Amino acid sequence: MLHPNFPTVEGRYKFTDSWSVFLPEKLNRRLDDGDVVLWKRGFTVYLAAWDNDKDLPIETLYEETVYGISSSAYDIEEEIKDGIRYFSYRLIEESSDERVAAFYGYAVNGNGFIQLAVYIDSEENIDTARELLWSLESA
Repeated sequence: MLHPNFPTVEGRYKFTDSWSVFLPEKLNRRLDDGDVVLWKRGFTVYLAAWDNDKDLPIETLYEETVYGISSSAYDIEEEIKDGIRYFSYRLIEESSDERVAAFYGYAVNGNGFIQLAVYIDSEENIDTARELLWSLESA
């Protein structure tokens, strides 16, 4: 169920001047401290865009971006596609609700990177979380 007081987005959604994500279904949209938040009941996505302000080579930017993830991270995946390096992992975090392990991901290219966090209440939604990360494209 979607919230009627917030706009909805679906399909190829351009959320910055240079980044877009494919949303397989309608989600509500709002901004939270400059980050894009997309959600429906039991499924919340945070998208944060970061520029490569230091003009670092993509390998250096990638290493700095993924350095220092929790030692408790699991299901770590990496992929390179169309000049973008993708990195993801899952992490069990303490919470007061019924969510399962969070899904975190990064999409890095020479211009910067997207940091994605997906919080889900059911393991049935983990494939959708992964698909969101792999669908990130830079124009």
